[in-house]
Amino acid sequence: MQSTLFAGSVILNVDDNEGARYAKTRVLQRAGFKVIEAATGNAALARAREDKPDLVLLDMKLPDVNGMEVCRQLKSDPSTRPVLVLQTSASY
Repeated sequence: MQSTLFAGSVILNVDDNEGARYAKTRVLQRAGFKVIEAATGNAALARAREDKPDLVLLDMKLPDVNGMEVCRQLKSDPSTRPVLVLQTSASY
């Protein structure tokens, strides 16, 4: 399976740091991507199941569920398994 991101692709930007989330969202929107956001792991899981993004840009350190667990749950759910996940961290 090969996935390609292109202008108009939906990216779920997950970061509990409001400034970092805002900056990443603006850059991605300017590049032509549709961006949706979440500030917690649980919100990210709900948004991913509801909106079926093409990519989840996932911070590793979140206030409720860490990014590794969010990724594990996304990949274990057949409805979100195909979603690409790019894990980011400012502290790990």
